Amino acid sequence: MVKPTTPTKRKACKSDPEGSSEQSAAPDTPSKKAKKDWTAEEEAALMKAVFDLALDSIPHLHSASGLRETRTNPSINTKPRTLRAKYEKRN
Repeated sequence: MVKPTTPTKRKACKSDPEGSSEQSAAPDTPSKKAKKDWTAEEEAALMKAVFDLALDSIPHLHSASGLRETRTNPSINTKPRTLRAKYEKRN
């Protein structure tokens, strides 16, 4: 017959008073520093550039969708224009 064992308690480290097993990262590592939020102007400029690239790539988007031979996909034409106009109004 197997004798049931009692669970053992883990001892907490001095640096880990709550007994959690997670390691804390160095507080001043570059990835952990606070990052500045985007300003509205920076975000609008970035989004306009992204939508300009999308508008320049419409023929490639049509061919990638596989609908070029049968019909064009109207959402490919209208969505980037609509979203770009939205970001133009922010400035």
